[in-house]
Amino acid sequence: MQAPPEHSVVSLKCAAGSLLIPQALVQGIAPALDAEVGEGGIGEVSMGADRWPLFVLNHDLQPTSQHGDFRFCVCLRDAEGSAFALACDAFDLLTVSEVNVRPLPACMRNDGTPFDSLTRIADEAGLFLNLTALRRHLEKLG
Repeated sequence: MQAPPEHSVVSLKCAAGSLLIPQALVQGIAPALDAEVGEGGIGEVSMGADRWPLFVLNHDLQPTSQHGDFRFCVCLRDAEGSAFALACDAFDLLTVSEVNVRPLPACMRNDGTPFDSLTRIADEAGLFLNLTALRRHLEKLG
């Protein structure tokens, strides 16, 4: 399976591990100082004049209030045009040639799974996110 046609991929480091997103869907990155996180790991972040819904995710891709310190908020726009942000500790820009995407094994697939493929980055697995599915997953929880 080929990586998406975008020229680069952003890897977000957070409690859930490395989450990969096509760079074209990243709208901007704001410092954590601009964020307000309420109970349950859901809040808002300011980027310019806009306020973005913010989610701090645990290792199960669930919003969590046990988030500790995070450093960045990555503002995203999914394929349907909906905007939201994810908190992360670090991020990295990867070229498509650095990402060897493998389809998610059939035993791990179901409707609404917020990721659809895997990759290996250094010594860890990376999850390639489907932002629309992730947003729908988070909306059900909120």
